[in-house]
Amino acid sequence: MNYYKYYSANKLSLNTLRNNRIFFANPSLLNDSFDTSAQVIEAYPTFCRKIGWSAYGVENLDKHGIFSMTQGEIPNNRHLWSLYAGNFTGFAIEFRNDILELFANNHDLCITSVQYVDHPLDLDNQNSNFSIPERKEPYPYYISYCWSKGKVNIQISNDEYVVTGEKALERLFEYLHLQKDALIWQVEQEARIIIANSVPRQAKRLKTGYYMTLPQGCISKIYIGRYMENAYKKRLKKIAKRLMIEMYEAEPKVLNGTWDVQITKL
Repeated sequence: MNYYKYYSANKLSLNTLRNNRIFFANPSLLNDSFDTSAQVIEAYPTFCRKIGWSAYGVENLDKHGIFSMTQGEIPNNRHLWSLYAGNFTGFAIEFRNDILELFANNHDLCITSVQYVDHPLDLDNQNSNFSIPERKEPYPYYISYCWSKGKVNIQISNDEYVVTGEKALERLFEYLHLQKDALIWQVEQEARIIIANSVPRQAKRLKTGYYMTLPQGCISKIYIGRYMENAYKKRLKKIAKRLMIEMYEAEPKVLNGTWDVQITKL
């Protein structure tokens, strides 16, 4: 499976590509209102009271940054071409998995698949638990850990681990950014990189989120939508040439009796 990012064609997206960067958006700027996590959290009054939500609030969640991608063998997700790439007037980029994963690891970040679920996690139930597999922690977190003002000792077999309530709460917020409604969003097959409180020093802060510069060669291919304006095509071709990135065209087609996307090398 490869990682892809779909963009509308505009000055901002082309500048982001030209500078070899990725942008981590504040959760409140994403197109799903539940990405802020506030909509979920405020539905559970016991949890809000236990963690002092009114003092914490949405402004702290917006200190997080989310970079979203999709996973697939080729960039033929018609939903994403329509929704995020302006109905084939935008473009998509493909990452080299090995370079992107090494970049994330070197900055204490992880690439995590979104968990598509039918119902949100019950935050008022102290026995509700969650985990983020890519974090490789040998234990699940329980909601009761988030309520703790101090340290929680966890005994697993012969090993003992210590978790603070602050860390448990931060992991919960990260988990909530990875939890999406299966009925609505599963078609996107999304993966995310999330910047939380432990922001890498190399991340630059903006009002709307963060950006980081990728290592050379991390972007391997650019796919131009069939209906992109010629002016944007020319600019993308210049960027691709400078960064030594292969270019392809993506066109909506009926192929073998099915709705599909035809990919052609330029």
